Amino acid sequence: MPKQLTPETFVTVWQLSESLDEFCERTGMKRNSAAVRASSYRKKGVALKKMKRGAGGRKPLDVQLLNQLISASEETVEESGPADIIYPTLPVC
Repeated sequence: MPKQLTPETFVTVWQLSESLDEFCERTGMKRNSAAVRASSYRKKGVALKKMKRGAGGRKPLDVQLLNQLISASEETVEESGPADIIYPTLPVC
């Protein structure tokens, strides 16, 4: 387990890293822990840079598709009741 990084070390390594993965390689921190800590610092007013999303980053939110799914599920509930809802097969991310 890596030792706890001081805020000064965290900020310095963060600013020198090109990606969250690079930061984690340098520090030994887990991705989620590093991202949460960076977010916490930003909320407190620390001007940390935003990291580039790596190859494993999230896809942009498809708002139109999500709203269509909501509309379709509401129509299904109105037509047949909640017990008869058939969930669509969703793509694997």
